[in-house]
Amino acid sequence: MGIRRVVVQQGKHLLYVEHIVAGARILRNSWRRVSVHVCPGCRSGRMYPFEEIVDGELRQFRGCEHCDHFEAVDINRDADSMSRLHALSQTRMTEMGDTALHAQQRKFRRLSRVWYLLAVLTLMLAGWQVLANALGLTFVFLLLFSVNLAVYGMAASYRYWQVGHRQLFVKGAFRHWLKKGEWIV
Repeated sequence: MGIRRVVVQQGKHLLYVEHIVAGARILRNSWRRVSVHVCPGCRSGRMYPFEEIVDGELRQFRGCEHCDHFEAVDINRDADSMSRLHALSQTRMTEMGDTALHAQQRKFRRLSRVWYLLAVLTLMLAGWQVLANALGLTFVFLLLFSVNLAVYGMAASYRYWQVGHRQLFVKGAFRHWLKKGEWIV
């Protein structure tokens, strides 16, 4: 009985069973954190899905377990949910005060610049790969990684613009930002 136990334990160690189980546990917990939304109204409740019939049509909603806040699952298509979230964001921004908003803007500007700088450096490394005639997977990786970093830079500059112009949960704000051309701040 003792030898069988040792063989099974050694087999588990060789197959990395503990590592696989720990990775699955981390993945499951991360998925729960991402898929369960926190209520924007009370900031403590969790949003759970439910269905309602509105104007003879079955629609999907999320409602808080603590307060009476609810929103449509597809917020961008529901004008009522967008207007409530916009009003909620405006009150939260006025509660924060101008100094906290300016601190948020500085943070997003700094993040944007750092992401763009990293994207340029990575693109320069990819260019060096071209000059060294070392085209291969490393070149492709560096090129795609620089595009990824530039997208993060654009997201940070968009958040900078949103906070500065108080355009949270406004339909068409992204298009307006693109037309305005404030991509690099």
